[in-house]
Amino acid sequence: RGDDADFIREFSLSANQPQHRADQALAAAAAKGFPDDGHRGMLLAMLEVQQQRFSEFESPRFALAGTYAYLGDVPQTLHYLALSFRKREPDAMTSNIDPAFQPLRNTPEFTQLLQQAGLVNPG
Repeated sequence: RGDDADFIREFSLSANQPQHRADQALAAAAAKGFPDDGHRGMLLAMLEVQQQRFSEFESPRFALAGTYAYLGDVPQTLHYLALSFRKREPDAMTSNIDPAFQPLRNTPEFTQLLQQAGLVNPG
């Protein structure tokens, strides 16, 4: 949870690059949600776009898991992370080091997901 205004600015600039045009709606949502309710408003606005994309098969499950993690919604985080592992999304392999999942690292459910994915040894 850093400087949200800088994140929005950088994300918006990146989304205007040809290779990142798909992120324009996400960047716009972040910019719109932030003034209304700060960090949480930004995340909720981004989540809405991600959910819409997910229903249209555009948004990776891992992205949804990360947003839910930042919102503190553990059940939804674990649900989408499990789906991400099942679909073998490449980013899921970083979940054991991704900062979004730091609060979950010592929970049995998160550890079990990592074990099932082969990212940590049972023990």
